[in-house]
Amino acid sequence: MKKLFFLVFFLISTTLFAQDFTLVDWNNWQVDYEDPKQLRLAYLKIISDFPKFPAKEFLTYEEFLEKKSQLKFDRQLPQTFGQLKAHILEEQAPVATETFSLSQEEVPQALVEDLKQWKDSLNSRTFPTEKIRLEVAIAYCKVLGEKTVKEFLSGSERYDLRNELLEPIATLLKTDPAWGFRRDILAPIMRYQIFSGTTFTLELLEMVTSDPNHMVQLELLRLLQESNIFSYTLLRPTLIQLIEEDENSQVKAAAQAFLKELEIKYQVAT
Repeated sequence: MKKLFFLVFFLISTTLFAQDFTLVDWNNWQVDYEDPKQLRLAYLKIISDFPKFPAKEFLTYEEFLEKKSQLKFDRQLPQTFGQLKAHILEEQAPVATETFSLSQEEVPQALVEDLKQWKDSLNSRTFPTEKIRLEVAIAYCKVLGEKTVKEFLSGSERYDLRNELLEPIATLLKTDPAWGFRRDILAPIMRYQIFSGTTFTLELLEMVTSDPNHMVQLELLRLLQESNIFSYTLLRPTLIQLIEEDENSQVKAAAQAFLKELEIKYQVAT
């Protein structure tokens, strides 16, 4: 009897947490408009069609929320995702057939499955326009920063998957041709702590000295100063290297001020 109970529990858990979303007709999905996570999922699915549109027509997440709010105000919120997408893209809405909803347990898995579809597209080839590339990358970071997504990706069995999903952001951070992108993507990375507990965290520290643009260095120094992700022991050699070797006077000054603040905080004798 006990074995039967565990078998039933296993089957239920497998159904709940291992849904094959590749077989789902998302047009029939009934979006919970009050759930921020489901709104993020809907947004990612809608903008997946935007690489084929001109940059001026790209939809930011804020614009998406405004459209949703207006539809709610007008009492015209579409019943299904397919109808919502058609409204935003100004296409003919598909006819809803067998509609379905996502449970709270299924939402993070669905978000992760969507990120898996996005991870190979986060580059300057797919999104040559910096503004669009940044908007997509920020949306991607926000999903990775969701508490339930972090919990879903935690544990040794999903360690490799989490690294795979983080890799595109880490690569863009180091190699994106636009310094403005490298600077502006730092804030969501730090705010949502998406690298926390991974080897990618140390790459942030290396980037302070390696990025060729001083504006990126200054922004990263500012964000590091506001956070507590690195110990004094780790920060000190990096800051000293900047003070002694960096060619930009602003970077030197920022590093000196940061180091002085740390020495006071930890009461280090100089």
